[in-house]
Amino acid sequence: MTSTDQDAFDNTINDASFLQRIVELNLTDPRAQDRIIYPLSVICSIVILARICNCNDASEQRLFWLEKLPWLKESFYGLDDDVPSEQTLRRVVSILNTNETVNFLTNYFANHRELSEKPLGSVPLKEREVIAADGQNINATRSSKNGNDARKDSGIDIVSLHSSTYGITLSQRTVDKKNHEAEVILDMIKALNLRNAILTWDAINTRPYTVKAVVDANADFLVCLKDNQGNLIDDVKTGFQFYDMDKYPGESVSSTMVFEAHGRKEGKEIAILDAKYALSKEMRKSGLMSIL
Repeated sequence: MTSTDQDAFDNTINDASFLQRIVELNLTDPRAQDRIIYPLSVICSIVILARICNCNDASEQRLFWLEKLPWLKESFYGLDDDVPSEQTLRRVVSILNTNETVNFLTNYFANHRELSEKPLGSVPLKEREVIAADGQNINATRSSKNGNDARKDSGIDIVSLHSSTYGITLSQRTVDKKNHEAEVILDMIKALNLRNAILTWDAINTRPYTVKAVVDANADFLVCLKDNQGNLIDDVKTGFQFYDMDKYPGESVSSTMVFEAHGRKEGKEIAILDAKYALSKEMRKSGLMSIL
């Protein structure tokens, strides 16, 4: 594990016995009870800790279990020296009730995110938890007609809020239309404790009432604009066209980055502008502080 992963483990292991207990109370074990070797509370709790420490598949989670066994035995009751196989970890996780598991994880992380307990505004921006909201269409749910590629409907979308700190999806919902994403994100924002977090999403969900919900939740947002957002996109373009560098003495307001991946090189130039220099007071009512 990296030093960051180790810190995440150290901060979470103190609550391990509590985590194990609430797993017992909230998750139903679908296995035949007379054939159980590893308690569900032990497997699920250790898998959650492993995921927090960036162990994303069964192989890595089993290695995590082996490496941390002495500490885990001190923290979990009913745990001995035996460690389950990758196949056992994979099978147990796959047969859990999906809705029950998602609801449990949502409630657990909503109540136990460390940064959310700190006073509002006390966490520097670079240390805040970034939560990405996004929807992905499930291809197998699409319908076609007359045996050709003409789609009858767009299928089902899964909308998720994913935590960069925990490496885990905090909340997940399904919708039957792409344009319902914003409403679902709004519901998830209300259900989670997002104090001191930064939410991000793509342009399709950038709507005034969604941004207001983030502000009301005591969180910040980093969202995209698109060309059909009327006066706002025009004001932003004009602001960057005419902004005065002298208004930012001693501050770096632009940066150039180069990425190399997938056989190509991509360069990006990023500039940040205080919203008060680019937007009207009316436009800033949503809580918008800066544009980039």
